[in-house]
Amino acid sequence: MKIKVFFAADGDCLLLTSADGHHVLVDGGRTRSFEQHTRPVLQDLVDSGHAIDLVVVSHIDADHISGVISLLKDVSAWAVYDYQIGEGRNPTFPQPARPRPPEIKGLWHNSWRAQLRDLAGPITAFAGRVSAAMELVPTAATNLPASAQGVLASVTDLAESIADGVNLLKLVEDETPIPHNAGFGKLVLLRDPMHVESVGATTLKVIGPMEQHLRRLRAEWQKWLEHQLGAVQPQPDPVVGAGISGRHLAGGELTTAFGLSIDEAESVLASIAAATEILEKTDAARVTPPNRASITLLAEENGKTCLLTGDAAEDELLAGLAAAGCFPDGAAFRCDVLRSNTTAPSTT
Repeated sequence: MKIKVFFAADGDCLLLTSADGHHVLVDGGRTRSFEQHTRPVLQDLVDSGHAIDLVVVSHIDADHISGVISLLKDVSAWAVYDYQIGEGRNPTFPQPARPRPPEIKGLWHNSWRAQLRDLAGPITAFAGRVSAAMELVPTAATNLPASAQGVLASVTDLAESIADGVNLLKLVEDETPIPHNAGFGKLVLLRDPMHVESVGATTLKVIGPMEQHLRRLRAEWQKWLEHQLGAVQPQPDPVVGAGISGRHLAGGELTTAFGLSIDEAESVLASIAAATEILEKTDAARVTPPNRASITLLAEENGKTCLLTGDAAEDELLAGLAAAGCFPDGAAFRCDVLRSNTTAPSTT
């Protein structure tokens, strides 16, 4: 088993290759770094007749997902081309300008809506409203407490990540022939019995996320949103590119995000400051990003192990490793490679 780690700006992108030549792409980093560093290697796979057996998007943060979106756009363009020229339908249809990407046999990705269910719409709308307010009055946040400024940054990043996640799902489900979450249904989760995927000589054990962690995430979001907005009503996800609107305030109308007045924008940002206490209690640094839904994997081959954590938290990793039987009789678990943005668990 080999692991090629690509420069991915502030995100992640790696290619796991089994001893018998099968490949798993885990995340894609930022678009620019993907184009510069990852795409040439994937093109080598095409030239040598290799496919990507599985693409795993650990979670929807932009620094993990953007490069995958770029890859799937090319898959989509070539799928359209192959259909048009197939069976003589349209032999003059122009070939895509970019080289043909490798075949992708499957993709794992937990969508925002599947993770948060009825809360997905209100969270999406609120994140878009905060992001629009920051664009309209960027200096209004400078006098807020540091904790509130951190939350604002997380929420505005979340708005970008949600949009990327929706675009990715559209590409996979509507514009490419790639199977999505095959064998799982809506969500790739730790299951009983545990799902073990064979990719050539390498096996991938899915050790997270756990449904109980997603339930806790939903409960924290519900509490957070109710403090911000009052009673939160289930809403459909807004259409990407169509603005953000809906009835989310108790008894009030949520203005279209692109139509905020300066006073409304300042009020939105001030509401974050008023929520500092509850944000600290719920540990907003963990709540607002989608990290808690990270797909986490334990890769094994010939007695060697690699723990791929996404951005999952320590307690979630420990629970997944325990479910995988990695702590027999309380013994420490040791792996050969740990890929993590979180503090390594003290018992590994």
